[in-house]
Amino acid sequence: MKRTGLLTATAVGLAMAAIGPAADAHSPYLQPTQFAPTRGYVAVLAALTEEVYFVPDFALRGEGFFLVDPEGRRSEIKNVAPMKSFVAAEADLPADGTYRITTGDRAGRSAKFAKIDGRWLAVRQPRPGQQQRQEGQQRQQAERQRAGQMERGGPQGAPAAGGERPRAIDEADLPAGAEIAEMRAVVVAETYVTRGAPSDAAVKPTGKGFELKPLIHPNEIFLDTGFPFEILMDGKPVEGVALEVFRGGNAYEDKKVYGEVTTDAAGRARVAFDRPGVYVLTTRYPGRPAPGEAPPPRSYSYALTVEVTL
Repeated sequence: MKRTGLLTATAVGLAMAAIGPAADAHSPYLQPTQFAPTRGYVAVLAALTEEVYFVPDFALRGEGFFLVDPEGRRSEIKNVAPMKSFVAAEADLPADGTYRITTGDRAGRSAKFAKIDGRWLAVRQPRPGQQQRQEGQQRQQAERQRAGQMERGGPQGAPAAGGERPRAIDEADLPAGAEIAEMRAVVVAETYVTRGAPSDAAVKPTGKGFELKPLIHPNEIFLDTGFPFEILMDGKPVEGVALEVFRGGNAYEDKKVYGEVTTDAAGRARVAFDRPGVYVLTTRYPGRPAPGEAPPPRSYSYALTVEVTL
């Protein structure tokens, strides 16, 4: 395994108290200061960004950060410093071997859906300052509903003018007794570091939730090998998962997305690289449902940070 020195962020700044509406289109990531630390510790920056690595937009806060040691034992990282613009964590590495640093399955924001006339519609939440206006609108809507909602061209969920069917509904417009479902976002960001000789226990999947299983050691990725991996959901391979690949330092590049891959029938894919550097693999699974489809109970935002060497 080739050793590298400190990785300097292009700019390090994140701001957020929790994963909220402003972070809707953002992806999480962890950025270790070293992938092959020689001392008994390593620092990691945690952030959310939108296609620019490693220039964060929001701090990745939440339930904690965790370390899986070379024996496969998981523990919480205690030395965590939340900043206005980022979160820094420092993990002790008492023994040689490979460590996984992870957020674990971290609860993100949730989205509400309502089943109207046999179709699932996203429920739009009221924006700040709309409450009084909505109360008046609710009274007007109740009157229109009693009148057959003629002003709307039919009941909620029916085709609108021009034949288009609605994709969303305001929360104030929900009919009484409508079936409601919630889709919970789960955020996972991970990286691996190796002190001394690499080991495998920390790399093994848990068989729970959404996981990216490296098919080669994640701290021994070279230009001539690329990075083969497998996507698992509760331990089972998943076909058709699309992942985007970003290169660290892409703030100076016109094309932000370095590459895209999709898992095959065995849940596997491989990323090829044309130059060394630090890369982030991201995906959202299964993402937001198509208009009218039932929402999944969970939607994962996942990111893995790796280093590619010569």
